Amino acid sequence: MNKALGVASLFFLFACRPPAPPPAPPAALHVLCFGDSLTAGKDLLDPDRQSYPAVLERRLKEKGHSVRVTNAGQSGTPVSTPAPGWITASRIGRIWW
Repeated sequence: MNKALGVASLFFLFACRPPAPPPAPPAALHVLCFGDSLTAGKDLLDPDRQSYPAVLERRLKEKGHSVRVTNAGQSGTPVSTPAPGWITASRIGRIWW
């Protein structure tokens, strides 16, 4: 009888506990689009809305992703320009975020 009462008490305690809190939403993903005038949106009427980083962010958000896209494109300094080493001062200077 005592054993059955103990088991019933434990069952009651676990059955009446408050539900677990919902999981925290995932942190926003931060994407850096690093490139030249094509990335920057040169010659577009509204580069803040029409450049591919802006379109990428908008489409990802439409699909429900928590994302922030930073446009680090800069006109006039092509990424494909040969340089002694990949990291140069002008390329580092673009990363302002």
